[in-house]
Amino acid sequence: MIHHISRLHYDSLAGQVEAARNVVASHVNWLASRSVCLNVDELRTYSTHVPFDEWYDSLAQLGLSRTEEYRKLGELRDRMMRHHAELESAVQDGQWHQRFFLLHQHFFDLLTEFCQNFHMVFNMYDYLTHLPNRKLFDLMVDKGHMKGALVMADVDHFKRINDQHGHDMGDQVLEQISRFFLNELKSGEVIARYGGEEFIFYFPAMAPDCAQDKIERIREGVQTLDFGDCRQTCSFGISQVDGECVPYKQALCRADKALYHAKNTGRNRTVVYEVEWGNRPV
Repeated sequence: MIHHISRLHYDSLAGQVEAARNVVASHVNWLASRSVCLNVDELRTYSTHVPFDEWYDSLAQLGLSRTEEYRKLGELRDRMMRHHAELESAVQDGQWHQRFFLLHQHFFDLLTEFCQNFHMVFNMYDYLTHLPNRKLFDLMVDKGHMKGALVMADVDHFKRINDQHGHDMGDQVLEQISRFFLNELKSGEVIARYGGEEFIFYFPAMAPDCAQDKIERIREGVQTLDFGDCRQTCSFGISQVDGECVPYKQALCRADKALYHAKNTGRNRTVVYEVEWGNRPV
């Protein structure tokens, strides 16, 4: 399951990433200034300044352990840990000065790559809503074996909200609706911000009619959210997704078509795609 990331956790990780990037950016000058008179304890402390192992574990807690990026970070982490162990043993070597310096340089080369990769994965969470973004959604779902219901959602008249109430209100609407959506999901159910004011849901092993019942409760719940003078609604389109029978791309097109139908027939509706529509406009 892809997990939502809280604002506190997001800001904390963002601060750690920025701090690490500053550490990596400054390490060359730091080493150069001390290459003549290295202090072993100081170097050892400096080389463990960035909690790369904790970062790696945090990605698993966020539900990213199935991604290729996570695997690459794991390989980098293992190599860094081996280098760090060698750094520790280097102080016991009679020729430790040069060996320690080279190992330390290799360690920071790996750390630089780790920070870059971690930052890339971290950025797959949407900054505003802190939901997974479209790229992360694509990484996390096994498209070839999806079986259940795929849902596209759209915040109704969102441009009008920005025009009449300002972009700050628009951001508040997206944040609050995102939290509401997430709180309505059970374990194993997935949501992501697809782009703009659109969201995508995946309900594994759920028939479209069952998904419709669930989405209807969500749709009605959105209307109860408090946005002050700004009343808000959402429209939803649902399609079955079933591996080779109805592959992901086809299901996505169908859900999008059902969403368009919902918006074209009054908005604030939930529409399930009907096979009879075929290629006809709806």
